[in-house]
Order: sequence, then structure tokens, then C-alpha cells
Amino acid sequence: MRRMMMGLFVGLIAISSGQIQAKPQVTVIDPPVVGYPQRMVAFGDSITQAFLADGNIGQIGDRPQYSWATGTNATVNSLAERIRSSTGVITATNVAVSGSSMNALLSQVNTANSANAQYATILLGANDICRSSESAMTSVATYRAQLISGLNQLTSNEPEARIFIASIPDIFQVWQTFKGNPTARAIWNQFNVCQSMFENPESTAPADVERRQRVRQRIIDFNSQLSEVCNDYLRCRFDQNLLFNAPISPTLITADYYHPSIVGQQVLATNLAQASFDFTDQQAPVSTVTFSQTHTTWQARLSASDDQGVRGLEYRLPNQTTWTRYQQPFELAAQATLIVRAVDINGNTEGSRAWTAPPINQPTYKLFLPFVIRN
Repeated sequence: MRRMMMGLFVGLIAISSGQIQAKPQVTVIDPPVVGYPQRMVAFGDSITQAFLADGNIGQIGDRPQYSWATGTNATVNSLAERIRSSTGVITATNVAVSGSSMNALLSQVNTANSANAQYATILLGANDICRSSESAMTSVATYRAQLISGLNQLTSNEPEARIFIASIPDIFQVWQTFKGNPTARAIWNQFNVCQSMFENPESTAPADVERRQRVRQRIIDFNSQLSEVCNDYLRCRFDQNLLFNAPISPTLITADYYHPSIVGQQVLATNLAQASFDFTDQQAPVSTVTFSQTHTTWQARLSASDDQGVRGLEYRLPNQTTWTRYQQPFELAAQATLIVRAVDINGNTEGSRAWTAPPINQPTYKLFLPFVIRN
């Protein structure tokens, strides 16, 4: 006997998916930041203070007029002077302190707080390497932590400031250049110059050869930290080891056989200006927000375009004052407002705009009719 079972099953399936290309509110909330800066601050050590750059050993000290970053000397043509020649306006402040290591970055940032930097340069690390001995060098972990501490404070003080970080020079090259010079060796020994690298400069003993290589590796490790940490900040640019890889010749070094000469500062300025931000780019990027409905909320996806290249985006809610760097799509409540801005590879920042998530669409339904089972 065949039996037939009939029943009625009514099923409702909600269909509520959708994607909306949002339109921002017309009003710009935070103004754009593009083009040349008007205020610049240099952080660093004796290299940025152009210590003994003129070679006058009768007057030992800093020569900030020759600084690659903020100097006023026409021969050097510093980064600040290049901006001045283009715009006629730049206030350049040099808070670098000779002898400083990375642990001084935070205090230098605090010292420069009133300068309201729009552009900052950082060259620190040679004194973390050049110590009385190899064992006295700063550890990689400590160096990184001190860098982060300083950058966090700087970006907190000046969220829109563009930050340029130069790599640590290859001090091993300085040793190679002058190890055969009796005067250089005498000065290094008399004044205890960078003994972690320059101790026993003529020695070919395995212990000395291996020590120099370990010290050089520490420079490489520090530069890796500079690159990695800088990448975590939207408006930070690293020189991609340009300074570390730059060749060193006798004319670039001053009378102490360690610091850059006036010509050396000039070469620093020329090279690092090319590695830094292109301030002739005065076009801000443009952001876009797309909302995709997911049940009772929206998923916000941010994107941007720029003729030179997009560095990233950041957002905040109207009741927030700090920005969050955009990493991946995130949920946003219906009719909630989001403030968004994009940053390009030259640190140009879009004027922020508000985007509001739409109301949630009411779901549509499909009805399933009777079913029959035969056996």
C-alpha cells in the first residue's frame, strides 16, 4: 500500500542584502593640509647641529648654520632653505642636541611643542651605536621603544605633521675610509671617538673584525626599526636607508674624522631632500565610503584615490577627537555618522567630511508552499 503524506510548511526567508555608495555631507569639518609647510622642527644629535662642520678646531662646538635640516648657509642649501626658496615662508627650529641618543627624542619633542611643527625631521641613533664599548650600545628593543615613545608624543602634539626619518649613517664606512690615517687614529684614541667601532682601528685580529661587524649589524638593525615603526604612522616617511647606503669620502668628513664637513652637510641636504616629501604636490587625496548592509547594521568600507598614491585613511566618530587608522571594513550602526579623511604619500591630508549610514532596509520575504511526501 502506498501512503501519501501531505502537509503545509510555510517558510519565510528574509532577504535584506544591499550595498550603497554613500555621499558625504558638503561641509568640510577639518581643513585640508597640502603643499609646503610653514613651520619645521629638526630633532637629532650633533649631525643635525653640524658639529665642527667648518673644521675650526680652535672653536669646538655646534655650527647650526650649516645644518642639513635647518641651516641658513647658502652652500649647504638645507631642507628649510629649499622650502624658503620656494615659498618665501618657513620658520625652522632646530632642537637637536649634540651627544643625544634616541632616549632624548621624547624630551626634544616636548621642548619643541610650542613650535607647532607641520614638518619634522629626525636623525638619531649614531650615539646609540658610538659608545665606549660594544657592550654599552643601546639594545634594539630599547631603541625601538624610545622611538615609539617620541613619535607617539609628536603625533599627539601635532596630528597632521609630516615626519621624515633619516637612517643612521654607516659608521663602518668611516672606519674604512680613515683607518690608515695616523691623524684620524690619534684623534679617535685621544677623544675616545666611537670606540665601539674605532677601537684598535688597524687590527685585523678576528675579535676586532667580528666586533666591527656586530656593531655594523646593530646599525642595520636600528635602521630596520626606523623603517618598521615609521610605517605605522600615516604621515611618516623613512629615507629607505639612503643615508646608510651613501658613500663616504674624505671631503665629506670634518677635522674630527667623524662628523660631516660643510660639503658633507650639503650632500646630506641634497640626498635627504630627494628622499623626503614632495611638497610641490599640492593635491589632496579623495576618500570614498561604501556601506554594505549586514542584518541590523552596516559595514563601512573606506577607500581613496590620489594622483601620486594613497598612504592610508583615518576616521573618527563626531564625539571623538582622536583618529583611528583604517585597516579593514568595520560595523557601523544605522544612521550613525562617520568622519573620514585620506592621506597621500606626500603627507597631504584631505579635508575631513562626514558620512552617514543609511537606515536599515526592511527585509523582503519569500513564501514556501505545501510539500508532499510519498512512500
